[in-house]
Amino acid sequence: NFDWDNALNTAKEHQITPLIYYGVRYSGLEPPSEIMQFLELATYKNIAVSQNQLYALEQIYKAFDEKGIDYMPLKGSELKFIYPKPEMRSMGDADILIKLEQYKKIENILPALSYERKSESDHELVWRSPSLYLELHKRLFSRQNKDYYSYFGDGWKNAIKESETSTRYSLNIEDQYIYIFVHFVKHYRIGGIGLRHLIDLWVYEKHYKNIDKSKIESALRKINLFEFYSNVQHLLDN
Repeated sequence: NFDWDNALNTAKEHQITPLIYYGVRYSGLEPPSEIMQFLELATYKNIAVSQNQLYALEQIYKAFDEKGIDYMPLKGSELKFIYPKPEMRSMGDADILIKLEQYKKIENILPALSYERKSESDHELVWRSPSLYLELHKRLFSRQNKDYYSYFGDGWKNAIKESETSTRYSLNIEDQYIYIFVHFVKHYRIGGIGLRHLIDLWVYEKHYKNIDKSKIESALRKINLFEFYSNVQHLLDN
């Protein structure tokens, strides 16, 4: 008596339809044919969107490398690659941390890649192209989130340059998890969270089995999030 329509409505609302599709396929379930057709078509569409987004990001990274622009990809654009298939992790927008003093150069680069400037807030500059909604982060968190901003600063203090031939930076796996978790908490306290946020955390912990949880716990204690983190860990276990 499983209610497939209700399940699909939940999957669409939480943007996890491809996960349901692959779950159905690999588990050997046999839903009604119209349900399977919907799942299949929705997943194929997601594959196309995902590939276009990733191609657009590669064009930006290439341009930034060539022009000496320091950048650090964040959130979905990085998490896609730890899922078994990138389309399993949908992405409404792409987030990249930049250095504000280099923004004048970036303003000259993006229009040539078909991006149009849209808006600006305390912590991000929004541009859009036909294939990508791009958020350039001035800092990891808005200064209005005083507790989180005071811990992370602009986000560059723990950045690691990935190679001498690129201007791309990243965080180590513990710092990246701390950022992803605190971003999750920010959503929780200002508007609510969805299944995708939880799945990100679960997939991350499964992918990086050697992650140093003591470092994560120490950091979350400093920003008074350890108890909440413990509760979320219980939820993920279930």
